[in-house]
Amino acid sequence: MSKGRLVAFIAEQENISKSEAEKAVEMVFNNLGPAAHAETDWRLTIPGFGAFEIKHRKATPRRNPQTGETFVAPEKNVWDYDPAPAMQEYVETLPVAENPNRPTVESGEIEGGSSEV
Repeated sequence: MSKGRLVAFIAEQENISKSEAEKAVEMVFNNLGPAAHAETDWRLTIPGFGAFEIKHRKATPRRNPQTGETFVAPEKNVWDYDPAPAMQEYVETLPVAENPNRPTVESGEIEGGSSEV
């Protein structure tokens, strides 16, 4: 879902204008990083949704599978998300849907295992 669609969805669900919904979405997105950074453990927990944590990833050796060339991926900070139990349960209750953008064995875009279930 794009940010624009999220704004429209929130505006419709909460019966508010799109500009009010956009301000709310912007406020949340613009403050997630600084809020997590302000905490001593760099963790931001939203009850019922999950926890975001800024973690440090060390520099690691990698290999380009197409060229075989090795390189070192630089160290960096990355977001880690841990869904709340309620959010995980909600996602697990959703019907399994095919992602039209994801290549499949059946379409011939991926070689491999049996296409039988």
